[in-house]
Amino acid sequence: MRDKKNLLILVLIFSLIGGGSFFHQQYIKQVDSYGAQISLLKDSTKIKDKQINDLTYERNILLERVSELEKQQEQSNKVIEDKGSKATYKITHYSSEETGSSMTASGKVAQIGRTVACNSLPLGTRVRIGGNEYIVEDTGGMGDSVIDIYVGSTSEAMMLGTYYAEVEIIE
Repeated sequence: MRDKKNLLILVLIFSLIGGGSFFHQQYIKQVDSYGAQISLLKDSTKIKDKQINDLTYERNILLERVSELEKQQEQSNKVIEDKGSKATYKITHYSSEETGSSMTASGKVAQIGRTVACNSLPLGTRVRIGGNEYIVEDTGGMGDSVIDIYVGSTSEAMMLGTYYAEVEIIE
């Protein structure tokens, strides 16, 4: 214990007579090193937080999609019973210019004269509208009694407008 006291007294005397700047510099270097490590950890935490947020967002999108598919599966059973039935639907039109992609909810590329979007009929349902046959290959932000027909451009969609028509469920 006495040796430790003597060593402490020597260090104190050394620092008082001019050697203190060396210890001070070492201390500052150590503090700077810790500061750099803290900064790296903060940056790493920000990156991890962003990754967590991105994954949470993707998870929520997938959960919404699962919910949509479950709803469509329930409706699928109803459509089988309704094969050949007719109902009046609100008809609208859309294009890939509006959506930013021609990829449909079914995973197929939308085609003019074939693709329609509908939330109240399951994907794959074939329908007849005004003598033309279409396949429900997409879904969207429309209501339950709406069928959105895929067309070539936004201007064509606007020109065709919105109207009500009898829709026959083919299969």
